[in-house]
Parts: sequence; structure tokens; C-alpha cells
Amino acid sequence: MSFLELLFLSRKARAALFQLPLKIAHNASGGTFKVNRLLPYFSLQSLQLPSFSQTLEWSSLKTMPYPQSKTILNCKSYQQTTDYTCGPAAIVTLLNFYKRHGDAMKIASEMGSRDKSKRYPGTIPDEMGSWLSMNGFSVKINSGRGTEESLRDIKNEIQSGRTVLVEWIDWGGHWALATGYEEGKCPKGTLDTLYLADPCSCFYGKKKGIIKINTERFTSMWCDLFYLGEFTRNVYIVAIPNDPVVKKDKL
Repeated sequence: MSFLELLFLSRKARAALFQLPLKIAHNASGGTFKVNRLLPYFSLQSLQLPSFSQTLEWSSLKTMPYPQSKTILNCKSYQQTTDYTCGPAAIVTLLNFYKRHGDAMKIASEMGSRDKSKRYPGTIPDEMGSWLSMNGFSVKINSGRGTEESLRDIKNEIQSGRTVLVEWIDWGGHWALATGYEEGKCPKGTLDTLYLADPCSCFYGKKKGIIKINTERFTSMWCDLFYLGEFTRNVYIVAIPNDPVVKKDKL
């Protein structure tokens, strides 16, 4: 019976349909649980009635997602003060994580970040990497590598206590700092969660500036169409201080 057919039934017929008795059956082994709504003789012979049956396999509950491991680095996001300095703001967050300090607008000037009046506003990966290299960091820039491998790299870096700069399509093109990774378990697809120190998270009311996103959604948006001059996927930057530092603890 379609929804429209059900809609045009008389009030009495609808009441009869939805107040039918229930029968509950258990499998002795506990493997299957069924709820069947029994249908007695119904006067509307011209309509095909639904079976109102649903079967739940209890064994499937064992494969429902649950956390496997969770690493959250103790990091507070610095918020950008203009619409084009997400990159410098993300670097300030990275500097603070390694107990260093920086001024986002000064960094933007030194890197050559461009405002929205330019054809390609913001900051490209090479400019970010060059500034970090000149300011005491060992830098690795990834671009165009496979999505699964790149996401695995980020997870491994975070689990090793290192944050990762990422550039994705949020806001049309946006830098953030990956600071946490939570693994889930599900046989069909991934239910992992990525935590980002987002320079624009003030719009979401996050006190520490940390947002979280399902990794499937993130990887589908892990690209840039407008600001890097060409379509680019899976951009990330790992920057590690050259001199020994005391990193902040994990949460």
C-alpha cells in the first residue's frame, strides 16, 4: 500500500490498520528477533496490504561502530582576523602547539598572502612551507598523493604527537590544523573522525576552536578548486621544529 493509498483510506480503515495485534518471536539461540504485525481479514480486498514485518539480526550489533583508538593533541586554535589569513592563523596555532609565538598578520606579510581582491587569494602550500623552513622547521609538503595513503599519513603523524596542516574546500579553500584522530570500526566504509583546529571555528561557537568531521566527508572535500590555481587534492604539510622542544601533552 502506498502512502497516497493509505492517505485516502477512511478514518475507520486507518484506525483498523494501525491497531492490529503484535506477535513477537524469539530465536532460541538469541540470533534473530522478529516483530510481525498480524493482519486479520480486511474489508478492502482491492488494496494490497503491507506486511509490517521487520527482522533484526542481533549478530549485526557486534559490527556496529565503536571507538578503537583516539588521539587528541592538546591544542587551541588561533582565530583568523581577516577573510584571507586562515593559513597564517593555522601556522600561529602550530607555533603555539610547539610553545612558540607568532603574529598572524606579520606572518601573512612575510609569506605574501593575498587578499580577496587578487585572482588567487590566501596562501599556497609552497609559501607556507617556505616560511616554516626559514623559521626553524623541517617541512614535508604532500599534494596529489592517494587519498587513503594521505589520510593514513595524517593519522600516523597525529598518533606520533605531531599536528598536520591541511588545505580543503571549506569556505571555498581553507587552511586548518589537524590535531586529533579517532578510529571507528565498521565493515562497510569508515566511521573515523578527524579533529581540526579551525581558524574560522568561531562561527560554530567552539571555545577552543576545535571542530570534528567524519573522515569520509573530509576526504570528499579535501581539494581546492579556486585558490591554488588548479584543481588540487590531498594537500597537507607536516612541520617539525629542528631544535628540541617540549610539545604539549595529549588530552
